[in-house]
Amino acid sequence: MENYRERIKRRMALLSAWILLTAGLGIYNVFCTADETGVPEIFGFQCGLACGLSLCALLLLLRYGRALKDERGLQKLYNQEHDKRMKAVRAKAGVPMVPILSFIMMGVGMVMGYTNSVIFYTLTAAAMGQLLVSSAAKLVYLRRM
Repeated sequence: MENYRERIKRRMALLSAWILLTAGLGIYNVFCTADETGVPEIFGFQCGLACGLSLCALLLLLRYGRALKDERGLQKLYNQEHDKRMKAVRAKAGVPMVPILSFIMMGVGMVMGYTNSVIFYTLTAAAMGQLLVSSAAKLVYLRRM
């Protein structure tokens, strides 16, 4: 259990770094580059995505912090992560790969969107579609398994 505690501490450090990075980039984008961007939809999407991911990271950070304070909470979190049924559901829904590929597609879409807005809309819609299908598959398999 001590190894798991160290893993949670490393996750908390990475989440904290992510929150600080997105806050810094958000401040930089709003105050330094907001007037220079040619496509306001892409700028708004970037800011919204960064804020949403930062909020998710903050919620995970709070959850991990609570679990570290209580041994029963840490054991419960460990059991949730290592549950065989949930591992099978995640594998059938394509969960480590589909979200990673979707976020890569969104990132490429945001970068390429500065040259062509059709690419931005296409890649973002495809990534959102992938995430929705994966989430629906996960919900279906949660009910069936």
